[in-house]
Amino acid sequence: MNQNTSRADWFFPIEEAPVFATVTRNGKAGDVRVPNKKALIAADTGDILGIVGAGYQIFTNQQAVTLCHKFCLEAFPDTTAREWTFMEGHGPGTRSWVAMDIHHQAHAMNLWGNGGASETFTPFVRITNSYNGSRALRIDVGFLREHCSNGVIFEQEAATLAVPHTRQGIHSLKVARPFAGMSALRDEFSKTLASVRAVGITPKEAGKLVRHVTGWPDLPENPKPGECTEQAKLDADLETRLGGYFDQLGQNTYAAFNTMTDIASRPPQSPRFRRDRSTLERRAGAWLRDFRLAASRPGFSIASHLETITG
Repeated sequence: MNQNTSRADWFFPIEEAPVFATVTRNGKAGDVRVPNKKALIAADTGDILGIVGAGYQIFTNQQAVTLCHKFCLEAFPDTTAREWTFMEGHGPGTRSWVAMDIHHQAHAMNLWGNGGASETFTPFVRITNSYNGSRALRIDVGFLREHCSNGVIFEQEAATLAVPHTRQGIHSLKVARPFAGMSALRDEFSKTLASVRAVGITPKEAGKLVRHVTGWPDLPENPKPGECTEQAKLDADLETRLGGYFDQLGQNTYAAFNTMTDIASRPPQSPRFRRDRSTLERRAGAWLRDFRLAASRPGFSIASHLETITG
C-alpha cells in the first residue's frame, strides 16, 4: 500500500551490512557470508530494505531530492529555486522505494475559471528512488489537479531520465533534453485538456476507455467464487468514480481522464488490482498525448478511437 507522507518519513539514515546464509555441512549448521552481496538497512528501525550487489551505490532520498531540485532549474530555466517546494513522498510501508514530489507553485494555472468551474493544476517533478534495486533512479514531470490531487505524468514530452545505482551513473546524470520552459509546458498542457474536454463520450464508452488505459482486470475464463466477488467490488468502484466525474464535469473525455488519474492517486484496495501510482499516471499521460493527436484528425470518433486502442 502506498503512503503519502512528508519528507521526514523518507529522510532516514541507511546502513550497510554483510549477508550470511546458514549452510549445513557434515550435519553441522553454520553461517557463511554470501559473496558480492550486502544488505541495506534503515538505521532508525533496523528493518532490512533490500539485498543488493556489493557494487550497488547507495543514493539516499535526501540526495535524490537535492538532485531533483537541480534538475528542475536546468530543465526549466525560466523558474527559480524558491518556486519549487517539496510536498510529499509516496511508497510502500516497507520504505524500500519512494516517489517524492516537488511542486512548482508560481505556475499554478486555473483553467476555465472565468465564469466556469475552477480547474487548478500545479506542475510537479517526481523523483523515484529505491533501496532494494527494484527501481532505477528516475525523474518525471507532470501536472496535479489540486481539487482532488489527481496527477498525470507525460511519458515522452517530459523526457524521463533514468540512471542505475552505480557511482558512474549517478555522477554522469545530466538533463537529456531541456524543455522550452515551464510557461511553454503549461500552455501545451492547457491546450491538450481543452481538446479533451471538447469530445463527448457515453458512460459505456468511458468505462471501456478507462478500463483499457488503467489495465483494469477482467475475470478469467473459469473464475473462482472469490474472484467474482472481488471483481464485482472493483467494477462497482469504477462505476462510482466515473459517475461522480460525469456529474461534476459532464459527459466528456475530460471526465474519463480524471477517472483514470483518480484511480492512480487512490488505487482500489483489491488483490485483483496491482498497479502503482507512477505507472498509472504515466499511462494516463501517454493516452492524453495520443488522444489529442487522434482527435484532431478528420472523421475522428470515440467509437473508432476505442476500436483502435483496444484492438
